[in-house]
Amino acid sequence: MNKKIFCIFLLILIMFGITYVNADTLKDKISRTIKGDVGIGIILGEPTGISFKIFTQDLRAVDIALAWALKKNQYLRIHLDYLLNENEYLINELGIPLSLNYGIGLKSITGRDFIMGIRFYTGVFHRFKSPNTELFLELVPSMIIIPATVFDMDGAIGFRFYLRRKDKKEINRKYTSFQ
Repeated sequence: MNKKIFCIFLLILIMFGITYVNADTLKDKISRTIKGDVGIGIILGEPTGISFKIFTQDLRAVDIALAWALKKNQYLRIHLDYLLNENEYLINELGIPLSLNYGIGLKSITGRDFIMGIRFYTGVFHRFKSPNTELFLELVPSMIIIPATVFDMDGAIGFRFYLRRKDKKEINRKYTSFQ
């Protein structure tokens, strides 16, 4: 457990170190989230696996992770979170170039036993403009409901690459140039 706490603390320091810039130019350093953005990456910790983030609106997203363990207790884990994003709160209030995420979700673990629970997501992320990537940290208290009511804590760090979308103006420009 001490190694996990140390790794989380180290990641926070790295995130602040990487993203520390002059407060006057913070807004220029962060990529805005736009409806339709799709991020694909990895998540390390509890769980470890593949992560997807899809923005359903400019400040709302769905976060999905598919994780597995192939060692002693083999299992497959899926979580789905609905997130609200506060892109400029930490920038405006504290001068920190990180965005806040919070929301609610579900997790399911299948293996020898079936486990189902509710997640209360909290996290921070920094989305770089170039390359279009995101570094994130999440700490997620959860409540296992099936097979028994138990409180749990998930924590992870991760990295996502955002797929480039064509701007509507660019699509219309290309379409009209063929006519």
